[in-house]
Amino acid sequence: MKHHAPSVPRLLAMLVLLALPYCAAPQAQTQVQVQVPPPATEPDSAQAVASLYPPQPPANAAYLRVFNASVGSIAVSVPGSIGSQTQPVPHNGVTRLSVVPLGQPLNLVLAGQAPLPPLQANGGEVMTVILRHDAQGWHSTRVVDKPQPSDGLKATLHAYNLLAGCSADITLGANGPAVFAALVPGTPGTRAINPVAATLVGHCGAANTTFALPMLRGGDSYSLFLGGDAIHPVLLGVLDSVAWPPAIH
Repeated sequence: MKHHAPSVPRLLAMLVLLALPYCAAPQAQTQVQVQVPPPATEPDSAQAVASLYPPQPPANAAYLRVFNASVGSIAVSVPGSIGSQTQPVPHNGVTRLSVVPLGQPLNLVLAGQAPLPPLQANGGEVMTVILRHDAQGWHSTRVVDKPQPSDGLKATLHAYNLLAGCSADITLGANGPAVFAALVPGTPGTRAINPVAATLVGHCGAANTTFALPMLRGGDSYSLFLGGDAIHPVLLGVLDSVAWPPAIH
């Protein structure tokens, strides 16, 4: 049996076929239905954005706290503040900062005591009310200052001299540089510091008292109170905090 070589036309057809790229047979495509939610309405969008950030106190609100310089404890409340609650304040204790909306009268009520004179603060001010008690009853002294802007890298230190007739100093260590110099009662001192732990010494004349400043963080606000008396001063400190949001304080 003889084998015949393919003709030239047939050979060319075979070469063309081998040179063509391989293509798989087309398959049926499966369509996937994607449920696209309708565009959010404007109120929904506002709620979504608001949910990303915690609620903030009202703009231009005033802030009020109480320092108890008496020898006993007392329960206080601030009617008109947001989420007002009665707070027990021990000797040398201080309350959190209550948020009082702009234009709301500032009142401080002591449990079981006659009403104190009304207070007044402008929007954005921080008022610290110093309570004292003697044979004539309860007395209040207010100290007002404004929050200082912070860059978030340093801590802010506030100082209050509660010793009448004493121009006080607060130094870094017994003989170190002055952190606050010539503090007079009724005038708070404020300064930015590097967030470090330190030993502070409060001076009233020849008498002094030591306080261990804890390690602070950038953006913290911390208050020092120089109390006691001119012979036996006491330096105290507290990390400032706002009673906000009202639902959880």
